[in-house]
Order: sequence, then structure tokens, then C-alpha cells
Amino acid sequence: MHNYTGQQFGSYRLLALLGRGGFADVYLAQHTYLRTQVALKLFRARLDDEHMQGFLAQMRAIARLQHPHIVRILECDIHDGAPFLVMHHAPNGTLRQRYPKGSQLPLTTVLAFTRQAASALDYAHRAGQVHGDVKPENMLLGDHNELLLSDFGLSPAASRTFAARQSQVVGTITYMAPEQLQGQPGPACDQYALAIAVYEWLAGEPPFRGTYTEVATQHALAWPPSLREKRSDLSCDVEQVVLRALSKDSQQRFPCVQDFATALQRAAATPSPSLKTALLSEHPRHGMRERPHLSRRALILSLAGGAAVLGAGISWASFSRTAPPQIMRRAQEVPTQSSQPPAPVTPAPSVATQEASYIYRGLHPVTCLAWAPDGSRIASGDDRGNLLVLQWRWGNRVEVILLASHQETYTVIDKNGVHTESNLQTLAWAPDSKHLALGTGDEIHVWDSATSEDQFNLGDFSGLGHSVAWSPHGTRIAAAGYSQPQLRPDGLFLVLWDARTGTMLGGGPQSGSRQDGRTGPTGIAWSPDGSLLAWGEINQVYITQMNADGSFQQGTPQTLKASAAHNLAWSPDSTHLATTSSSFPLRIQIWNVYTGKLAISCPDPGSDVNALAWSPNGRALASVHTDGSVRLWDATTGANTTTYLGHNGPAMAVSWSPDSAFIASAGDDGTVRIWKV
Repeated sequence: MHNYTGQQFGSYRLLALLGRGGFADVYLAQHTYLRTQVALKLFRARLDDEHMQGFLAQMRAIARLQHPHIVRILECDIHDGAPFLVMHHAPNGTLRQRYPKGSQLPLTTVLAFTRQAASALDYAHRAGQVHGDVKPENMLLGDHNELLLSDFGLSPAASRTFAARQSQVVGTITYMAPEQLQGQPGPACDQYALAIAVYEWLAGEPPFRGTYTEVATQHALAWPPSLREKRSDLSCDVEQVVLRALSKDSQQRFPCVQDFATALQRAAATPSPSLKTALLSEHPRHGMRERPHLSRRALILSLAGGAAVLGAGISWASFSRTAPPQIMRRAQEVPTQSSQPPAPVTPAPSVATQEASYIYRGLHPVTCLAWAPDGSRIASGDDRGNLLVLQWRWGNRVEVILLASHQETYTVIDKNGVHTESNLQTLAWAPDSKHLALGTGDEIHVWDSATSEDQFNLGDFSGLGHSVAWSPHGTRIAAAGYSQPQLRPDGLFLVLWDARTGTMLGGGPQSGSRQDGRTGPTGIAWSPDGSLLAWGEINQVYITQMNADGSFQQGTPQTLKASAAHNLAWSPDSTHLATTSSSFPLRIQIWNVYTGKLAISCPDPGSDVNALAWSPNGRALASVHTDGSVRLWDATTGANTTTYLGHNGPAMAVSWSPDSAFIASAGDDGTVRIWKV
């Protein structure tokens, strides 16, 4: 096969061959003028006008897919009669390269990959697209090691065209669902393929092996070998979830691929006899033979006479769907013994009365606090507009150095025309730990740590700035707050900016209005994987899905019946959201964002919650309270495990160190306290 390295294709020069597929080669390329690197996929076959139009129509449909876990198509062009695609370059290779054949992955790693892949596939399915070639080779690792689902195959029509021209069978039989072997791809095929990948990640090998014909026959007729015989650390619940997704009959799989990922997450976190019973009632036990949905005759005929259809590199194929699209698809509930969340175990918490590891004493009440993602600095703001940034090191002793003291006096004209001071109400570090977004309740500023000065002011929005969130990829800033109609008749209360330029990109979907005449949210939080944005107002939390470019997806946000104010905290895997309850005293509640159901309700702490933070390792929640206490909660049971005492007055803010070893808290007593967990 010819290697085009060094040649020019449109505005791109090919630098190196990255890989070869059945019908196309993928090169690392560089834009001639911008010097940006991309992946360029060059198809070998030359298409006539009729087939070219069909191919381009399919590429246009694929290019419209914008999702944090789907590789973006940047451009499509034709060179000497052969089409090529220009795509975002994922620098960290594929999952197959990261984990070669035979690798057994930790369950937590498998859950993370499954969740990300399922999110991308569910989004594509709702857009009317089927991938058709889901496998580790088509899962790339992005700049931050996030999973990116890639398309190295073709649509069915284009595949058949290329196969007819080249008399070549291409496809990945290891991951093909029985109905796909008959040339009937659909969303359930992608669920089946992902389940094969999950089985392989857990067991170190796929369930079916052998020649092309042998594997195809096993897909149609054989039940997968027991997972638990290969991985004794797996629960029966996890095994049964995977087996359900591998059902021969597509109707017996989960209703959608997102439901599969959610069920797997739940089975791994909280194994329950009811889950096992529900799944076993629908599927035969291991060793029992399920009546095949695909007959031997149909299989043999398709293998013998339909090889081109079987082996076609089916990818992102269109299909029709009558169900309306939804921004957040709620997972179908697996029957449980009770519809109410289980009462958490509440052992008596240990009370830590010892002094904090470090205390900084200021002059004014501290209103907000944020630990930098790289762990090197802690920023806090007080009710006089002072920003304090401390450098943090931990070794044989604690060393805290004041890096910057930044003071601003903000004023706003209230509805009576009176100038009033505005304090710092929220802080959010950029992922690179070099910039800080500051909210005053009326303005949003971006502070540059290198110069200790404002980089830009994002604008004056009366009521905005009560809560600020930086997107995990660092390209967007979102702010939430309330807006008084007398001051903001346009009602904007959820706004996005380009974090690099300070340009406002627009407002978010409207959520509702309060009884006091103020509209909009007072808390906001971006999910760690960047795909979801949550914001809250009285008695309601809204969750909307975000596009890959950080913009809002169209549609109605999902709602949770919880009051949040500033109190929103995402789990590190982006599957759960911690809020405060809608009744006093404000208790901590943990919600499953995929089902919309309350998962855990923590016991009454005896005083209202002022702020929440979820530990980066996912094991605990930290909260601060009006009685000055700092509390730790087990994220899996809701039990209050530790209580720290020390603040002389209400504690107002809390933040974790990136290694989950320390908690920083701040309060009305003017102190910032650091506690060793």
C-alpha cells in the first residue's frame, strides 16, 4: 500500500502514518499556515459522482455530532478523486495501545470508560446515528486522557461501495451483534459491542474466539463463558448486567446503552439481591442454552452469501426513531424491594477537637474558598472584596506563603439608586491553576496569578456572580445568580463566556422564577467530565447536557427536586450530584443524575449546610455548617464519619486538596483553617 507521508492534501501536509484500516489510512497532518496538528483519514477508493454524493451526505451527518466523548470532524475534502476527512488529533493513542490484548483492567477504570463511551453512543443514537464498529481500537484518549469515540469505519452504503470495488471483507467480527451479522445494524448493536469490550477489559480476553465463521456462530448460538471464573473479585450483579447486554435477542438487552452503563455502575457500587433476581428472571443461567434468535440456516447463508455485508466497516449508520430526543435520558429502573432510598448507616461520628494543621487569621469574614487543581495554592475572598492567595506545601512542616493580596471595591446601584458595596461571593480556579474567576454577585472578573491583576472583567450583570464554574477543559466560564427584573428586564441569569477572550457567548436555558420576584439560579457546577452543567434555585436543581465546544445543547433540562443555593457538588465520575434538601434544616442529599432519583439522604447534622465539596478520590463529602463545624460524610452510605470543631462562628466555605488528604475551610471568624483528613 502506498504511503503518502510528506505529501500535501489541501491545506494539510502529511507528517506520519498513524494506522491503516480496511478502506482508509490515517495520518498525522499539519495545517500549512496555522501549524496545528490533526488526524487526516484518507480513503483509498475513488468514488463516482453517485456514490460520492451519498458518502458526503453521510459525512455531513457525522460532522454534526458534537459531544465531549466523540472525535470532532473538522473538514471533508477530495484529493485526486479520493475523499479524506480531517479530524481532531487525540495525542494519547487508542485504548488498545494503552491496554494491549490480555490486559485485565480494574473495575473502576472499566466503569469510567463505559460511562464515557455510553454517553457518546446514547447522544449519537438520539441524533439518529449508529456507530456499528465499537471496539478499543476506535476509542482514543484525548489531551486529558478522556475517552473519545472515533470513526475508523464507513456508513453501510459507503462500505458496500468500497467492498464491491475492492472485493474485500472488512469488519471486527469479535464485537458484532447477531443481528448485525444479518446486515441489520441498530443502536442495540452498539450496546452489544460495548458489552463485549467491557467483558474483554474485565476478563483479559473477549468471550468468543476462533476463526471468522466460528466467532460468528458463537455470537448467534453460544452463551459467554462466566466472567467470575476469570475475575473472582467481580460480583454476581456485575456479571449479570454484562450478560444482559450480551443477550442474543436485542429486545432483551437494556432499553438504551446509557441504561447499560448506569446498571453496571449501580451493580458495582451497591450489589443487591433484587438486581440479581431481576436479571436472572429475564436471562438463562450460565450453562443453560437460550433459544437463539438467529437460526443456523440464516447464519450459514449470511456467512456464505453475504460476506460483504457482514464484514462491512459499519460506522455511524443512520436509522429512524419515533421516540422524541431528550437532553437527559433517564435510565429504566431495575426493580428493587422498596422505592424509597435505604436508610443510611449512621455510626456515631468522631469529633476532632484538635487544632487545625494551619490557621490564617484575617480581619474580615471569609465568604469563599478554592484550592487550586495543582494543589499549590489556596484562594479565599472576604466580604470586603479582598482576594487572598496562599501558597501551600506539606512536608515535615507546614509552609504557607502569601503570594498575593488583591483588593477591589465593587459598587452596584440598587433599585433605589443607592450605591452599595459588593463582596467576593465565589471563586473558581481554571484547570491550569493559573487563572481565577471571581464573582461579586454583580460582576465576574478573571484574575491572572502571574501578574496578580485582573486579566479581564466579564461584564456587569446585576444578580450574576453568586456562583461561577470553569469548564473542566478550561475553555468556558459559566456564572449563575438571580436577576431582579427592575435591573435586568432581559432576565439573563445563566451566562457563558469564552475563558480565553472574555467574550460572552450567550445565556443558558431558562429555569423558572421565584416568588420574591427574583429569577434564576444561585448555584452552578460543571461535571468533571465536562458533559453536564447543573444549577440550582429554590426547590429545584436543573441539569443540562453540554456540547463538546462548551455550548448548551438545545432542549429542556432535567430537574431534581432539591434546593441547592450554592450547594452543588459533583462526584468525580460525574454520575452523582450532592445538594442540600428543600426543607429546613438543610440536609445533604446525593442524587443519581441518570435516573433522577435520590440515592442517599444524609442524617440531620443539627445545623444548616453552607457549602459542600466532594473529595477528588470520590470517597467522602465535606460540608461546613452554621454552627461552625466541618463534617465528613461517607459518600457510599451517607454516614457522618468525622466532625472538626474550631471556627468561632458560621463556617461558610470548604474545599479539598487534589490528593484528598486535606480540607480547607473558612468562616465568619475571618479564618482559613486547613485540616488533615
